[in-house]
Amino acid sequence: MTDSVRIVVGSAGDAGDDGPFDSAVSDAGRVTVRAPGRVRLTPAASPTVLRRTLSFCTT
Repeated sequence: MTDSVRIVVGSAGDAGDDGPFDSAVSDAGRVTVRAPGRVRLTPAASPTVLRRTLSFCTT
């Protein structure tokens, strides 16, 4: 979670087991405090991809 109450998540996938690996960081929603002790999670209806990368395994 960021200082601006955004929830960011990271994910990665590989169609096989030897790369390339596709990874992304997405804005998944917000957290707000509605009243003392009451926290509200608002997930994004469709998370926004903030950054995507493609990496290769070198082993």
